[in-house]
Amino acid sequence: MKADRQEKFDIFQIHDGRKGCAPPLKVTVLVSGRIELISDVKKKTGSGCIRGKLSRRASRGKIRRDGTEQKLEILIEFDGRGGFDVTVWIDGVQQSRGRYKKPTQKTAFRSRHFYFKHGVYSRSTFEYELISRGMSVRKVRVK
Repeated sequence: MKADRQEKFDIFQIHDGRKGCAPPLKVTVLVSGRIELISDVKKKTGSGCIRGKLSRRASRGKIRRDGTEQKLEILIEFDGRGGFDVTVWIDGVQQSRGRYKKPTQKTAFRSRHFYFKHGVYSRSTFEYELISRGMSVRKVRVK
C-alpha cells in the first residue's frame, strides 16, 4: 500500500448485500494503520443499524502506507449456522480475532449469502496504490 495521506479505509469485507449499514465483517485500517474488525446488525424494516465491533481493540501491528510489502492473511471459519470466526495476521503475527454470530433479534436483517470483497473502500477519496500479490481464496477444513 502506498498513499500520501493517512486515510481510514476497509481492505476486506464479508458482505451480504445489505445497504446502509456495515456488512457482517469489515477489516478496517484506521488512520493510525492499526486494524479493527467492524460488524453491524441491520434492522429489517426502515433504516437503522446496531453498530458493533468484532475486535476488542485495534491491532498492535500496522498496515504501512510507504510502499513496504506486507503479508496480510485473513482466516474465516464458518460455523455452518450463519456465523463465523475471523483471525487477521500481518507478516505472520496475529493481530486481531473476532466472532460474528447470526443476529437473534426478530427485527434483524437475515443474511442469505456471503461474498468476499478485497480492495480499498473509503468514504474519502484519496490517491493510493494497492498491489495484491499471490492472492488466493482456499477452502480448508479446520478442526
